[in-house]
Amino acid sequence: MLLMVVSAIALLMVMAAVAASLRWRRLSASEARVLLTGGGTGGHVNPCLAIAEGIRGREPESRFLYVGVRGKAEAVIVGRTGYPLRFVKAVGFPGLRLSPRIIKFFALLLVGMTQSIVILLGFAPRWIVATGGYVSAPIVFAALLLRLLRIAPVRIFVHEQNSTPGLFNAAIGRWADRVLLTFPQTSSLFPKNGVVVGYPVRHSIAVKTREQALADLPFQVSPSRKVVFVFGGSQGSRSINRGIVDALRHLLPHHSQVFIIHGMGLMASDDYRAVEDTEKRFQSSYSAEEQEILRSCYYRQDYFHNIGDIYAISDLVVCRAGAGSLNEISRLAKPALLIP
Repeated sequence: MLLMVVSAIALLMVMAAVAASLRWRRLSASEARVLLTGGGTGGHVNPCLAIAEGIRGREPESRFLYVGVRGKAEAVIVGRTGYPLRFVKAVGFPGLRLSPRIIKFFALLLVGMTQSIVILLGFAPRWIVATGGYVSAPIVFAALLLRLLRIAPVRIFVHEQNSTPGLFNAAIGRWADRVLLTFPQTSSLFPKNGVVVGYPVRHSIAVKTREQALADLPFQVSPSRKVVFVFGGSQGSRSINRGIVDALRHLLPHHSQVFIIHGMGLMASDDYRAVEDTEKRFQSSYSAEEQEILRSCYYRQDYFHNIGDIYAISDLVVCRAGAGSLNEISRLAKPALLIP
């Protein structure tokens, strides 16, 4: 009796797998379905969105689904693009040392993979584009498992933004169909499937006049002022944020000559909350009269979705030397002070 029950369950599982595989092949053949994943910071999200723009340019009818982790940069950035957004559970890899953190990592990875299998079976993508960060792990591992079971006829593309691959990309790259590389020297690490394609930059990062850019911004800058744009990446930098607030005192005598645009960042962890910390420091450092003067030459915001417009009006960019920022600034040939 038990053998019959087990055999029936096994038969049902095989039939379900065959049905899922047939449905997947039918849907992926009928239209270009692309699942995008990568995040934690804008450095992983923005290249993914740039690749999506490139795909849409070649395949206008493509359907996209973005998968990330709730509460991270992708929840803010992708939400403004119009792409459907789903969330899975994931945390960063804490290292191999046995600890409660490693147990939590594997437990959440298992949960995230289960969620990813449900998402993959429902969406049935033709391609998966992963741009790194621990956010990508559940989706890619789940896709590899479904491919191993011959359920998922999906191709996996991993993009590496740095010259030295991140932990996830280094581990998963050998099983990806293609590893898309920014730097030629990284090719030696992926001799069989590495392809140098450069760093993808969004279409919104383009040369435009100062007048065109100002028309879409919530503030005005007189033509006589020099504009300095300061930011520490999508998450922000504690040192840069506090440094620029403190430096404003030295700019008070020159407030009619300069305009400072400050990107504070999205970081909101137990250790540091970028916006709250910056606002508190600003309020406590300057008198009401000084704050009124600074409002005429200093504008701050957590994250600039229209960063292309900010670049366009800037005479100087001061930022961390992240891969994304470097490529965007280079594309626009903007003078910059880079912080390692």
